[in-house]
Amino acid sequence: MAAVRIFEAIHASSSIVWSVERIEILSPIRFEWADNNGEIGEPGNRIRLLRNVSYLVTARFALIESARLDDTAAKHAQMFKRKARQGRTTWPPHLGLTQFPAHFALVEDVTDFAIGGEAELRGTTDLGWLLFDHGRAGGHSRFFQASLNDGVLSVPPPDAAVFAS
Repeated sequence: MAAVRIFEAIHASSSIVWSVERIEILSPIRFEWADNNGEIGEPGNRIRLLRNVSYLVTARFALIESARLDDTAAKHAQMFKRKARQGRTTWPPHLGLTQFPAHFALVEDVTDFAIGGEAELRGTTDLGWLLFDHGRAGGHSRFFQASLNDGVLSVPPPDAAVFAS
């Protein structure tokens, strides 16, 4: 899932694995067509883009079994927060394609956000099959049947039995 790559761009480590739990849509989704290099209105290989997106993404990380003894969840959380507050990344974060950069801000208090407040976001919207992850280490890409409920996409955990290849 592209959203995981944003968290990895901020803080990646061989001792942790990130998983996105939920994506909350903060403004109605708008679509636009573009050619494959991101130029609007050009003919050729076309892609459908989401425009002016604003999400509140909730993710967590877990220490992997082979993590070193000096690796702790508190240590990684502190490193992530410090880097996110400073806007530092290891590589430029993007959503899906590198020519579409993602801008982020660390949100530590979500009480000011009106999730699903827009009338367009209320109700249930079937999103069809979404890519969960690309096949890593020779595995297959995995997809899940997704829907928005009042502007919220709940993402299944990586070990859920809901994925198709």
